[in-house]
Amino acid sequence: MRLSERDFFLNKLDLSISELKNAAECFEEGNINGAYKTFARYMKSVLRPELRFQIPENPHKEHSYKEETWTDMIMAGYVAPVGYVYRFPYVKIIWDHNPMPNKYVEWVFHLQSHGELVYMGRAYKKTGREMYARKAAEIISSWIEQVERPEKWSPCYRTLETGNRLVNAWPYFVHVFMNSPSISDELWTKIFISVWEQADWLYHTNSNRNWLITEMRGLLTTAVTYPFFKDATAWYDRSINTLIDELHVQIYPDGVATDRSFTYQSGMTEGYCQIITLLNLYGKNIPKELKDGLYKVFRMYCLMSNPTLTLGAPNDCSHMRSTRMANLALTLFPDDEIFKYFASERKEGKAPEEAMQIFPYSGFATLRSDWSEKGMWLFFDSGAPDYNSGWHVHESCLNIELYAYGTDMLRDPGTYHYDTSKMREYVCSTRSHNCGLVDGMGQLCFAKTDIYGFIDTTQKSRIISSSDENFDIVQGYYDFGYGKNFRPDKAHGEKRDNSNDSYAKHTRKIIFAKNGLGDAKPFFVMLDRFETMDEKEHLYELSFQLDEVKADVIGNSVKVTYANGATLSMISCTAPEIILGQTEPELAGWKPELDHNKDHRPAPLVNFAKSGKNALFATVLYPSPNEEAPEIEIAELSDSLVTLKINGQNYSLDI
Repeated sequence: MRLSERDFFLNKLDLSISELKNAAECFEEGNINGAYKTFARYMKSVLRPELRFQIPENPHKEHSYKEETWTDMIMAGYVAPVGYVYRFPYVKIIWDHNPMPNKYVEWVFHLQSHGELVYMGRAYKKTGREMYARKAAEIISSWIEQVERPEKWSPCYRTLETGNRLVNAWPYFVHVFMNSPSISDELWTKIFISVWEQADWLYHTNSNRNWLITEMRGLLTTAVTYPFFKDATAWYDRSINTLIDELHVQIYPDGVATDRSFTYQSGMTEGYCQIITLLNLYGKNIPKELKDGLYKVFRMYCLMSNPTLTLGAPNDCSHMRSTRMANLALTLFPDDEIFKYFASERKEGKAPEEAMQIFPYSGFATLRSDWSEKGMWLFFDSGAPDYNSGWHVHESCLNIELYAYGTDMLRDPGTYHYDTSKMREYVCSTRSHNCGLVDGMGQLCFAKTDIYGFIDTTQKSRIISSSDENFDIVQGYYDFGYGKNFRPDKAHGEKRDNSNDSYAKHTRKIIFAKNGLGDAKPFFVMLDRFETMDEKEHLYELSFQLDEVKADVIGNSVKVTYANGATLSMISCTAPEIILGQTEPELAGWKPELDHNKDHRPAPLVNFAKSGKNALFATVLYPSPNEEAPEIEIAELSDSLVTLKINGQNYSLDI
């Protein structure tokens, strides 16, 4: 569905503006070139490049080339969505073509963000050479010619990429090339017809979660930057009100977004900051609700971080540093001492008062010895109140990450390509995390929840905690079932086979002996209780996925040695098994590679198992900066007590 030039000139521009009324009259009189010229002249007169260039442009870099090299490659017809480099025949982009061997769908989606326009614009600003303007014009006009606004949805016209284009590449193109002789008045008209089509598409077609934020940012950017559209006021009101509302709809009171992925939340947070920058630059009122709503988000990033000022990586997430977000926070809250502390990497400001941090709505928690760079830190994900409903969830309720003595000892596998590969399935599965399984099967959060459903951000999670001078304790549970085929294609109505599902409740309690015990320095005791919910006996397992490290079985213990000489003793009363590079009956013991050109690498997975209706595991996690560690064994374990023998001395903990 395309907007006609007649409709554009007569109905979509603000004809109360005399220049635009003249353009409409030219068009009605049949003076089409006069209409193009009049519109383009007025459009250029109201653009504010000196303001626009204060907003950072994003080239959506997904490759490893230097900018000059990649700019030359774009000129030669290359693109690199999701890092897969490809050269189109005849140097002309075919926007719906997918050249990837596995037909990875995200390749086509990412292609529509038009990062190539940013590279061309940067080169043009630097050199003034018209060949970059001509190439940019070729790219944008080919997209306009090939891609038509759909009635509902198309791979080349998703709302997410539409929002991205209108926030980033297209306005950058417009402001960089506004005076280029290589772009005709006719092409400028076609470009702004497409801008209206895309903005109107976002006004009428919306998603939810982080997509909605990007959609509304695109709509708001268009309304503020191009106020000569008749619908600009309606676009502005709709987008700004939605963005304010979503700070409550998408953010728990503890500052975590409902997707529970810090990477996606950082994109959303940075997007909000750019909204405030945009409004400020263009002299618009900045609603107090926008700024106030971001405070708890920024604070969460700081309170969650480990001794390297890095966050954990739950769900589709990569490990990111909190310093970036703290620096952003200071632009809005320049006097905040905690933001100063993290932004300056501890050189200024003040550390938070409490070491243990509980996020009662999202279900996250961090246990730590102190806030120093030499501290010890454990991240715990007890699961959200809705059992992780959302596109970006992994089946990893009760997962942990551990950092001590300058070493990432237990990590979340993070994210992986959104494809249909076995490795994507593995990274999302319970087995690849530091979690529990039942009858060899993983959790079913994604399979059973409505990924599109509304999340009640006022509902608290299942996490509980306590603290005294010697111990910090957190606890959560999972009781949603275990099964196979945990990620059915719900968009196409696929049903999953639940005939072999198993039902048991898994409760995990973590005790941090923050002052140590006897001869032992600070360490963790993890208690995992499984209780049958279907009155059947089950095989219960605890899995710990390591990176590429040395792991040795010593009795009921595993000694993990890291490259820097630090060690982690995993002490149990159950004999461990180490799995390395298993492919059948399922993947187990792998470190995935995000680089399409690299092979996945085997990495040890530690597994403890028990059978019965119910089972109780105790696991001591003892980090050490070197090979030295006290002799620790679990001398006694009951439903109410665990007794540790440390260098021959018994210490009992009430559990």
